[in-house]
Amino acid sequence: MITVPDVVLERIRIDAVQAYPDEGCGVLLGRFSEDGQERIVQDVQPLVNSREPQERYHRFRIEPLDYLKAERQAAEWGLEIVGIYHSHPDHPAVPSDYDRDHALPGLSYIVVAVRGGQADEPVVAVEPVAERTTSWTLAEDRSQFRLEAELDPVDARASIDRQSFDKEQYSWPS
Repeated sequence: MITVPDVVLERIRIDAVQAYPDEGCGVLLGRFSEDGQERIVQDVQPLVNSREPQERYHRFRIEPLDYLKAERQAAEWGLEIVGIYHSHPDHPAVPSDYDRDHALPGLSYIVVAVRGGQADEPVVAVEPVAERTTSWTLAEDRSQFRLEAELDPVDARASIDRQSFDKEQYSWPS
């Protein structure tokens, strides 16, 4: 299960739209529940997509040093990296085989579908779950992703636990 405050989800969507037509990416910062089954997202850190420019429209890569810096910053705030987000320009919000090959079990993976520069625009002939913003977890044996939550603006109210969020408390330095 994942909990994402509205303001954080909006930051993810803004980053995804700004990265269009490339994939945008970043880390989800927050806490794990005591049993490790729930991820409570409190902020995000957008990161640079370091893939080659000609590959960024369908792939992203986070440099290890960027990940380490985000992890250290999160620790200073008493938070952890609880997941990764990225966008799929003009493609459904479903993880690809490439995403599975590079993912780790135990984290949440939010995918934002960006169509024509707009986040969460539905596409005809794509199953509804794939049309907008989704969150996934990787099976322990790494064989598949499992849908964790649909995070579109309407369904999110039913599928995730919303909470009040003090953005000023966790804002990143620019």
